[in-house]
Amino acid sequence: MRTVLTKTLYDRRYTIIGWGLGFGFLTWFTGLFYHTFADSNLINQSLQQLPPALRTISGANNNLITVTGYFGGQIFQKTMPLAMAVLGIILGVGLSGQEERGTLQTLLTVPLPRWRILLETWLAYMIAILCVVILLGLGLGLTLLQQHLQLPLRHTIEALANVWLLGAFFMTLG
Repeated sequence: MRTVLTKTLYDRRYTIIGWGLGFGFLTWFTGLFYHTFADSNLINQSLQQLPPALRTISGANNNLITVTGYFGGQIFQKTMPLAMAVLGIILGVGLSGQEERGTLQTLLTVPLPRWRILLETWLAYMIAILCVVILLGLGLGLTLLQQHLQLPLRHTIEALANVWLLGAFFMTLG
């Protein structure tokens, strides 16, 4: 490995692949239930009669009949913010956990400025979160393709960018 960035990405490859495939699968699996909500007015009417706080928690604030409302409520408002916050915290703690694992002393003996080591490690984790979000997007694209559904591309990219920013925030905070 020539740089700290590539070494960090290599060391975290299983984390990236595991979380990315997990997010992609979760998105794909959630998408399979869209037609259940879209075809059943009884479910939607029952969810709309819930108190506002319970609707927010359940992700039923949006109209679950529409594709945008379903994926917005089930994926981008309820599931992914929590999951991405957990991933960001895990990565952030992993960044600070190098001292406990004994790898930080070896890394600091490399003839590089410490700011560069910190910056490259941080960038590697930002790229790792981006890779996970890309796999999430692929899972979303797969379920939309399989079920012949469409989401506005601009809104989808914005939602995925928001998920990435949330993960980046919690990773930096960690």
